[in-house]
Amino acid sequence: MVDAMSDLVRTPAGRDIVRDVPIHGPPAAELQPGGLQPADRPRPAGRRTVLRLPLLAAALATGPEPAEPEAEPTLRLAGGLPGGVYQSWATQFAVQYRLARPGARVEVFSTAGSGVNLGRVRQGTVTLGLAALDLCAEAAAESSDAARSDVRTDALAQPVALVRVYDDYGHLLVRADSPVSQTEQLSGRLLAVGARGSGTALIAYRLLGATGLDDVRRVELGLADGLDALAAGQVDAMFWSGGIPTVAVARRWRQHPLRLVPLDTAGDALRAAYDGVYRLATVPANTYGNPDPVPTFAVANLLMARPSLPGRRVHDTLEVILTGQAAIAAAAPAFNTFDSWVAPRTQPVPLLPSAARYYRSLKP
Repeated sequence: MVDAMSDLVRTPAGRDIVRDVPIHGPPAAELQPGGLQPADRPRPAGRRTVLRLPLLAAALATGPEPAEPEAEPTLRLAGGLPGGVYQSWATQFAVQYRLARPGARVEVFSTAGSGVNLGRVRQGTVTLGLAALDLCAEAAAESSDAARSDVRTDALAQPVALVRVYDDYGHLLVRADSPVSQTEQLSGRLLAVGARGSGTALIAYRLLGATGLDDVRRVELGLADGLDALAAGQVDAMFWSGGIPTVAVARRWRQHPLRLVPLDTAGDALRAAYDGVYRLATVPANTYGNPDPVPTFAVANLLMARPSLPGRRVHDTLEVILTGQAAIAAAAPAFNTFDSWVAPRTQPVPLLPSAARYYRSLKP
């Protein structure tokens, strides 16, 4: 496992990876300024040159050396915030991919989440990116509207889905001694809504709009900063959308008692406003320190790519996900709920045709 982890790239949130690339060129003698250089000057054929000619002729007669197989392009994967499920899932997926394909190069990027990841997939700066269904559906709808309006779009750049990986659950977190016990009591209070550009922030703003909580004060803080601010009393509550359990939430709960506020009413409002994207769900008892089940809502997460992703890479990616589920789930327990029969259900986001063919091949 140590060997498999050794080449993984880990970065702080939002920072891209830049590798030093060797520049291949002529020898230093040929780069000297001023006219014909030593390597270019014609030399008289001496005795050693004449002796080499038969050897050269023999080499030419046998043909060129077999070409080295072309290296597979680096797989670049956009994950999420440190301590979040996206980043844990992406990191362990990379490990399993390299174990399954020795010599494969994989880079994992830590990002703010869904919005950033979709943008990077669209731009082609990453191969794959994790993103929440609600944001993916919104992007797909915008692309479809543009096509119907004859607005010129790059169809090859519009992200499509490979697989439904696991579901995120809404977390409305408060300190254990907080008077807030229902969403209506957030009125006038300060809420950490997630990092800018994240799927968490999108859902938080949608939730506040759907429930009419327009007077809630908001601050954009990511997972770690939001938990710090909540524990320090700098915010009254924090919203997070993530797989259960989210390791960073569980760790902070053990250090500083927290409480989950029920989100079933908010879930109903979201479902009414955004049909087919959110579903009602429950955070089971003892997921964190919660003694009882807590009603909430959930949204699926998808692994996204450009439509031009080669079929072989699609196959290899899905094969690693299916065969490596146990190992990936050990690092990201939310992935324990993964089901190969649910995996292709990415509606309303289009499924990549080569991924659809892979799933059909699994049927008996």
